[in-house]
Amino acid sequence: MQLIRNLLVVLLLITTDLAASPISWEEIRSGHMDSRRQPAALEFYLQRIERIKLQGRNQEEVIYSEVFDLADKKVKKCLADGCSLSPRLVINSYPYWLDEGIYHLLVFVSEDNWDEAYLKGVAGAVVSEHLGDLKEKLGLEWYIHVNVLEKRSVLHLGHAHVFIRGNDREKVAVELKKRIPFSNPDLQPW
Repeated sequence: MQLIRNLLVVLLLITTDLAASPISWEEIRSGHMDSRRQPAALEFYLQRIERIKLQGRNQEEVIYSEVFDLADKKVKKCLADGCSLSPRLVINSYPYWLDEGIYHLLVFVSEDNWDEAYLKGVAGAVVSEHLGDLKEKLGLEWYIHVNVLEKRSVLHLGHAHVFIRGNDREKVAVELKKRIPFSNPDLQPW
């Protein structure tokens, strides 16, 4: 277990070293984004994953609990039998290293469905539902990204990354926090 964690840290740090700068909007939109976190944020994220494992839990269990806000009994049922829940839009409490004014959100679905077109369609609809009225008002634009298998730390709950920016980054941040919860309710990184 520790060996796997150490290899993951090395792999992710190498990726960070190769691209030692924040992810720009142009890189996000290129379709060839190299997802990365700052080294301290990456270590914090990996420590959280390790704590979850030490508790005998997995990422999916935590997401059902924290993102979908399910009680333990319902979480166990969903893990065992699957469940059909409405998609959830959250602000990523463990965001990638992004240029100032770009915000990292996630849209989770309650099944192990990684079809990119499906996830992008669901994410687009959910983001439009929650933030569509701000598109013109704050000049919001977003880009939806689905990680390749090698970059996924949550393996059995489909999700899309949503990157958002607007004309006034402070107003965008205020609106996002008013409307959308963080993925970890106890951690609000901005």
